[in-house]
Amino acid sequence: ITISLPKIMIRCVTFKLKEMRFLSMVLFFLVGFFGYAQVSISGVISDEKGLPIRDAHVHIAHKTTSTDNYGSYRLSGIPKGKQKLYISFIGYSAIEETIEISDDLTINRLLKLDVTKLDEITIQQLSSSKSESSNEQILKRTIIEKYSNQTLGDALREISGVSLLKTGSAIVKPVINGLHSNRVPIINNNVRLEDQQWGTEHAPNFDINSAGTITVIKGASALQYGGDAIGGIVIIEPEVIKKDTLVGKTILNLASNGMGGSLSSSIQKGNLLGWSWNALGTFKYLGDRETPDYVLSNSGNREQNFSGGIRFAQEKYNFNAMYSFYNAQIGIIKASHIGNVTDLYNSINQQQPSVIEPFSYSIEAPKQEVQHHLAKINYQRWLNENTSFDLQYAFQFNNRLEFDVRRSSANNDKAALDLQLATHTFLADYKTIVGNWR
Repeated sequence: ITISLPKIMIRCVTFKLKEMRFLSMVLFFLVGFFGYAQVSISGVISDEKGLPIRDAHVHIAHKTTSTDNYGSYRLSGIPKGKQKLYISFIGYSAIEETIEISDDLTINRLLKLDVTKLDEITIQQLSSSKSESSNEQILKRTIIEKYSNQTLGDALREISGVSLLKTGSAIVKPVINGLHSNRVPIINNNVRLEDQQWGTEHAPNFDINSAGTITVIKGASALQYGGDAIGGIVIIEPEVIKKDTLVGKTILNLASNGMGGSLSSSIQKGNLLGWSWNALGTFKYLGDRETPDYVLSNSGNREQNFSGGIRFAQEKYNFNAMYSFYNAQIGIIKASHIGNVTDLYNSINQQQPSVIEPFSYSIEAPKQEVQHHLAKINYQRWLNENTSFDLQYAFQFNNRLEFDVRRSSANNDKAALDLQLATHTFLADYKTIVGNWR
């Protein structure tokens, strides 16, 4: 018994040592586990101005949360070591970084606005089909610039079905369905042009460089603009830039026939909501035109034109005002002046004009001097998506001087015809859509 007792005691001690080692390992893991999971991270998320951001998303390791009304957040049970931090909120650039965690941390971050530049978006809609009574054709800006040195009538010949009536180098009128003058009204910037256009030798008092688009409507649909629009109607709309930008353009034309040209310069400041404005000036200077064999004496012309406008636009309404001034001196070929039937007969049968003089820039009688003023103010308001109304007032003043060859040359500077026409126009336009009714 005395011999075997120590063996038993040794075995018991060995068992206790193994048990203690096992328990210490378990305790080590438990302490390490609980100690490892006790790390917490808190902080405040705000914008660049220091204002707190509510409901911002915060993601660290496998833990996620959102900020409260004060931009504060708190995450517990975060493992120590290197972890991924991700913070995001709609409209702001996300933050993604790696952080070293060894103890409780306070992490504050600022989110910056996410500014994204979108590509241009073009929305196209198929135009509704026109009825057989309506025939609409449009001259775009590229065609208008092509005729910068000429007249409105010259540009309209690009449209099929439109012919010209020319009684001088710069006296050109459009003819639609065989009709012209009062039977083909001209609407300029939503104002009917009143410039004593009743005569065949009265060209439209309009600077073609101020047009953005020109539309010709033929058929019965033109009657909505006036009961006398039997032949058709010409609608001129200015170029409108709604982008917040500044645009300028200068067009220089030189002509060998007439030994002159024209200079037109414009500038526009656009803005979708707010103030915008535009200004345009045109100067033309041409001498006598020539044929291969002779000079068309006294066929020169001059023009000094100006137009400008200002516009203030908001979401529910807009206000705009414009003014234009047309000033022209037009020479009429001297040989066209006749005093009796014999002169007319001789002019028809002669192969050359009866008056041929050396080339000159001077403009003498017979000639025309025309001035036309147009001023307009317009107010437009949208009551809702389907209802709007417009109020517009326009004033026009036209002064036409026509000089003829008199028996006494001393009186050639006195106008044989002096006409003044003042026109006031007030327009009230109310539009609404109810179901299928307009």
